[in-house]
Amino acid sequence: MEKFLCILLCLCGISTALDYSTLSKSKTYQEWLTNMQDNIMVCNNPQNKQCQEVIAESCASFVNNTEDYTWCKDKIISSNTSTYDNYRLLANDTPLAITTMIEKEDISGLIAIIKAMPDVIGKDIATLEEEQGSAFVEKTLCYGNISAQSLEVLLKYGKLDPQNRKCNEENNSLLEFAIQKLNESKAKGDSQTMEKYNKIVEILKKYNFK
Repeated sequence: MEKFLCILLCLCGISTALDYSTLSKSKTYQEWLTNMQDNIMVCNNPQNKQCQEVIAESCASFVNNTEDYTWCKDKIISSNTSTYDNYRLLANDTPLAITTMIEKEDISGLIAIIKAMPDVIGKDIATLEEEQGSAFVEKTLCYGNISAQSLEVLLKYGKLDPQNRKCNEENNSLLEFAIQKLNESKAKGDSQTMEKYNKIVEILKKYNFK
């Protein structure tokens, strides 16, 4: 229950927060932002049916304790929070938006969504990955769908933890995988791919990947 309320509290204050629409003109970012704004339901009227549903679901464990139930209800109303279902929708949309930005090398959108995430949905990329049960950042790298510039944005602004990130069936680290791809491109004489993975290897080493 405490974790649930923590999630709810992370979503408060949208109306007074930075105008995120100015962060980037990226189409993917703007679509993500629109989805976020369209799915916000502020619970500031306890008589509102949707608001009552949020309170009933969130405070169900306190229903037999009047004092705790009142505390829970007041906490939700005072936080102007969104519903849990809306939070899940945002959390599911966000990995898809980030993956799309990585694959399209949408640097402006990628920086914007990373900067907006902690205030908008109360999450950083690593936490979001863990919650989703999938490493969508790794997958873009392991399938070769990432540029060196996108990777550095993820590491610099997303502050990804380099530990325990693996690629392919051999369970290679991201650095081992990148070096393997670099060597393959050298053997093929593929200068474009070689240049790409040279930069990726440099960045991974810079951020202490092993």
